[in-house]
Amino acid sequence: MDRFYAITEFDGKPIKKIEKFEQQKKQYEYEEQQKYFSSSTGNAGYQFSSKESQSQQMKSNNQTQQYQFQQSQFQQSQSQMESQLQSSNNMNINNNMKLKELSLSSSPSDNFSKILFEKINNLRTNPQSFIENIEQAKKNITKENATFIEIKSENNPHVYAYDKHIVLLEKNTLTSYTAYGKEEAKIKVEISNPIFASNERNLIIAEKDKQRIYSVYDGNFLWQKDLEGNISRISVNKNGYVSVILSGTTYKSVIVIFDKEGKELFRTYLSNTAAVDCSISDDNQYMSFAEINTSGTLIQSTIKVVSVEKARQKPEEAIIYTHNGDENSIIVNIKYQNKNTLIVLYNDHIETIKNEKVDVITRLNDKDKNITFSDIELNNCTYRIIEKSSGLFNSDSTVEIKNSTNNKDNIYLLNGVAKSVFSNEDVIAINMGDEIHFIGTNGWLLKKYSSKQEFKNIVITNHIAGIVYRDRIEVINL
Repeated sequence: MDRFYAITEFDGKPIKKIEKFEQQKKQYEYEEQQKYFSSSTGNAGYQFSSKESQSQQMKSNNQTQQYQFQQSQFQQSQSQMESQLQSSNNMNINNNMKLKELSLSSSPSDNFSKILFEKINNLRTNPQSFIENIEQAKKNITKENATFIEIKSENNPHVYAYDKHIVLLEKNTLTSYTAYGKEEAKIKVEISNPIFASNERNLIIAEKDKQRIYSVYDGNFLWQKDLEGNISRISVNKNGYVSVILSGTTYKSVIVIFDKEGKELFRTYLSNTAAVDCSISDDNQYMSFAEINTSGTLIQSTIKVVSVEKARQKPEEAIIYTHNGDENSIIVNIKYQNKNTLIVLYNDHIETIKNEKVDVITRLNDKDKNITFSDIELNNCTYRIIEKSSGLFNSDSTVEIKNSTNNKDNIYLLNGVAKSVFSNEDVIAINMGDEIHFIGTNGWLLKKYSSKQEFKNIVITNHIAGIVYRDRIEVINL
């Protein structure tokens, strides 16, 4: 009987029989019949003697008896499997009847049984809601269930996040931690008052108003420079190209561009205006900077686009486009986003510049709307938060997120007033006081962190967030 087999599953699941089971049974019966017929007639050209014939006859009888015994075993096994299948089906029917009776019965008197009764009914009638509640619970993080990194406030640590790392700079040492709070690397960085810039796995650290700058890639040291002048602003694109704005020289501003290996590509000198920000396109072809002229009666903000190739070969032809902003509109920040679209944040509006075409995409001075926060520090979006009264002492907030490529809006609604906002890459963190909402640029909630204790700062990337307290950093995987 060992040549016959079947696959079964228990625990209330139906028993499955494989077609090969029946095929092997039929094949076995056919082979045994052929053996019996051959041994009786002397088939295959071999003539038995009388003694051989008698011996062969006895052997054939034994095979026949063995075959009949195996066939009996098979029939018994088949009967048992059918009995198990019927028992399993009856069990499922009885369980369904009991569950139906439970849902139709009156509610139990004690609270625990009543809650259990309601949960069972809800699970039966609305399983999708049950799954959504589980997913919502995964998004809610508290101080008690968050991973944390201990810090010493007396060391005056500086905290930053890039890619999948939380970095801590204290006592001239840059320590990198994983999303699980595990220390992974240490680098000697002789900086006490840092400014940071990052893009994906590239991290730039510079000494504010001094000369030193470091480049780090995925936790590894790449290069270091000591520049002539005072560093006021830095940026890095996704390919590791770095821009640095210097002051304190014979010029009002000097802009220096480095490639990913730290090789200086060119410099741009500004004699009469001050550079307030700079950004390099993702394809490394353009460098744009924002400058402000305060020499006249009105403040004039200007955007200039520089060809990297021409700046290296013919510096006098490097500036290929100039755009003057509205009078008294002050540039705050600029950033290249997806598809080489330059986003410009003014104090009263946001505009895009692409292929020498300028479009105003968001107004920040709308008299009918109380706009409390706005920024462009995202990969392909901008946002603004509008506060609206919802009662005598209550207000609600609306987060409007605009895609800079297709101008489509996504909305996220909040009950209450935003206290502060942090943004980076594709994540916006909104501090509501005792809650922090981490939302994506698609307008969906990623995580919600709850804590009654006041924090100092929030650092975020697409992968990780750090809530910085006096003595620790709460780490959240996004």
